[in-house]
Amino acid sequence: MFAKSSEKSEMLCEASVLLRQVAEPRVVGESVKSAIARTGRALGWRFSRTREVWYGRARRIDAFEMDRLRDAARDIERTAQRLLALRDALAAKDALFHRDDIGALERALRGLGCDAGPADLREDQGARDA
Repeated sequence: MFAKSSEKSEMLCEASVLLRQVAEPRVVGESVKSAIARTGRALGWRFSRTREVWYGRARRIDAFEMDRLRDAARDIERTAQRLLALRDALAAKDALFHRDDIGALERALRGLGCDAGPADLREDQGARDA
């Protein structure tokens, strides 16, 4: 049984969105073509296939392709959660001492599309823990 046209359209839209999420973080000045090529290599897809899904022009999306995209997106989410937990642990331990590391973690989180607020960098943090 064939999927309805609207279901195909929804799957293609989801695939395109997931593919763009997997492409993040992109380097400043990176062209779309280069992001498509890099993402395709990471997924093990041909450039032309990746481009068609990226722009929503693919005729179909196979189940194994959707599974691969969803797995890659979940990997990114798990990585973001781990980075967030590390940032919060460093901030709780001694935010001033670890401020450079916390800043780097926050930049990495923003690059992954995580909208995490800044860590608490109060001056009295280290004094409270002593």
